Amino acid sequence: MLSEVRRRRVWTEFLSPEILGARETLDLLQRYQLQPLVAMPPGREGPAMVEALRSLHEAGVPIGIWPLLSDSEGYWPGSANAQATASRVHQLLAMARELDIPLRTIALDLEPRLELKQSVLAMRAAQRLRHLGERFVETARQVHRQEHQDAVKVYSQLATELRAAQVESLAIAVPPLALDLIAGSEFWQSFLATPLTGPRWDTQSPMYYRSMIQEALPGKARLLGRAIFAEACRLWAAQPGPACMSLGVVGPGKLADEASYKTPAELAWDVACATAAGLDDLALFSLESVLEREHPGQWLDAFTQPGDAPLASVRERVARTSVRGLLRVTGGLTRWL
Repeated sequence: MLSEVRRRRVWTEFLSPEILGARETLDLLQRYQLQPLVAMPPGREGPAMVEALRSLHEAGVPIGIWPLLSDSEGYWPGSANAQATASRVHQLLAMARELDIPLRTIALDLEPRLELKQSVLAMRAAQRLRHLGERFVETARQVHRQEHQDAVKVYSQLATELRAAQVESLAIAVPPLALDLIAGSEFWQSFLATPLTGPRWDTQSPMYYRSMIQEALPGKARLLGRAIFAEACRLWAAQPGPACMSLGVVGPGKLADEASYKTPAELAWDVACATAAGLDDLALFSLESVLEREHPGQWLDAFTQPGDAPLASVRERVARTSVRGLLRVTGGLTRWL
C-alpha cells in the first residue's frame, strides 16, 4: 500500500488493459509503490479492463480511476459538462461495487473542453489573442459565472458523495488557477470553466508540466521554466489543503504533440524541487510513456527517489523573484475582476 506521507501516482491514459494488468507492469507498480490513475472514457470498462483492475487489486496496488467523457462531450470534466461528469463517476462507482473492487481515488481532470483547446491551439497567434480577449471580457462581465456556479453545486455534491464512500477526490488545477489562490477569487476558474475551490475536493493536483511550459516560452527558456515551476511548488505547498503536484510529461497525451522531457535528469530536478518545497505527493504523466522509453527503471528511479534540493544559481534566484513579483501583481489585478 502507498505511504500516507510519501505518495507517488502515475497517470495512465492510453495503456492497454492487457499491459496494465500484466505481471511485468504489476511488478513495477509494486516495486516503486505507485498508484495508477487509470483513464476511463466511455466504453473502456470492458472485460479486459475488468480483468486488469482485478489484477491490480489482487496485487495490493491502490486503484485510482480517472473518469473521462466522449470527445463530443468535451473529454475532460469542467463547468459545461458537470452533470455528464457526475453521471460518469456514478457509473464507475457502481461498476467497482459490483465487481467488489475498492477504489482509493477518483481523479477529476478539470480542463477546458477538448474542442475548445483544439480550436484555440489551431488558431494563428492574432486570432488566439482575440478569442481569449473576448472570453476574458465576457468573464469579467460575469457572462460565464452562472454556468460556473451551477457546476460548483454539482461537483460539491459529488465531492460529498465520494467522501462518504471513503474515496479520495483528486482534482486537477491548470496553471492559471494559481492566480485565483493569490487573489482569493474564482475568476480564472470561471474563465477556464474549471471549478476547483468551490467543491471542496479532498486533494488538489496542480498540473505544472515543465516540459510543456518551457516549450511555450520564448526561446524555450529553460531558466524561466524552472523559475515558474519552483514558484508554483512554493505557492501550492503553502496552501492549507493537501496538494499533489502533477509532473511531466514523459510522452504525449490526448493532444498528441505535447513537448516531453528529454532525460530522466529533468524529471529528477522537478521531483527534488517539489519535495524541497514540501510537496511529497506527486503524480507523473504517464505510465505508458515510461514503459515506451528504453530504460523505464531510470525514469521511475528519478520519480521515486527524493534527491537533493537543487541549488539555484544567482540568475535562477533572480528569475524566481521576478516570477513571484509578476504573480503577486497579476493576482492583485485579479481581485478587481
